[in-house]
Amino acid sequence: MQQAKANDELFPIIIESLPEWDDKMQKECATSFITCIQNDLFSDRNYFKIITKSIHIVNEALSLPEHDELVEPWVDVLGMVCTKVHIEDQERELVPFLQELLNNKSPIENRKVGNKILFSVCTNIGEKGMDECPSYVKLMKSVFVETNYKLRRDGIILMQKYFKLQKAKELTECDRFQNIYLPELLGYLEDEDQQLVCDAIDASYPLIEFLDDALVHKYFIP
Repeated sequence: MQQAKANDELFPIIIESLPEWDDKMQKECATSFITCIQNDLFSDRNYFKIITKSIHIVNEALSLPEHDELVEPWVDVLGMVCTKVHIEDQERELVPFLQELLNNKSPIENRKVGNKILFSVCTNIGEKGMDECPSYVKLMKSVFVETNYKLRRDGIILMQKYFKLQKAKELTECDRFQNIYLPELLGYLEDEDQQLVCDAIDASYPLIEFLDDALVHKYFIP
């Protein structure tokens, strides 16, 4: 599937038979999809189909005792394909799936998978994408206020990855950083758990030169 014309012919066959493939073939297919998405080799209609099939595969995998190895590549697919799919389609298909996974009544493992998908989406669409789809911001905020340690730590891990991928000066000047990221980051820096504090310090490094001097002296200079 490395040429657009070939994709038009092969895609319907692949996408319909995909749920019947074994785990190894599904993982290989996810890897191939990622390459095609990076090179923009699918049509808009097929990008949307990738979202729906990826959701189906992840949902089915969550019922298996050991699902991490199968789920991981499809998490990457969902994150990347969101850069190609209209916001309205994401709101209709992916956002409800994430809301279901991240519901307080969902099993912890499902919620962690939901976090991974959400973080993959956010790191791919960036600030502009989140401006267009505020639902992702709302879901992200729900992770930051988690009381469960494993889920709460996911929040600062998101910041670590996300901050490293952004242009630091532009990020620190945006309203979302001042109103959401910075207060949450400071909350992690003041946490009683030293692992969360260390994670928060690591997340802050790309931004330090653009933070207020008073904050830098308070949190980063002994």
